Amino acid sequence: MKKVTAIIRIDFAGEVIRAIELAGCRCIAVVDVCGLGDLFDPEKEYISFEYEGRYSKMSRIEVLCKNDDVEALMEAIKKHGHTNHTGDGVVYVSPVDRAAKIRSGEEGEQVFQ
Repeated sequence: MKKVTAIIRIDFAGEVIRAIELAGCRCIAVVDVCGLGDLFDPEKEYISFEYEGRYSKMSRIEVLCKNDDVEALMEAIKKHGHTNHTGDGVVYVSPVDRAAKIRSGEEGEQVFQ
């Protein structure tokens, strides 16, 4: 199992989530975050004393998926989340050693059903 994490422009979250769902994935979490550093979008910047600088409002989307789904997910996220400008975000993949459904206790690929 893998976790695909995308930090993208907040305006594209809905479109990216739809693309992920169309790819057949349902284990999705989304949270709004602040992007600093290379994720900074000079056209939509905010100044913050809390973060001591400039930041952009972003969405972090996390998807739990089967190993075989990683390439399709990455392509869907890149296709639907990019403007070809600075601040489009980043997508990365992490290994998942173990996962379980909280309600039933089922583990492994059972979490996808």
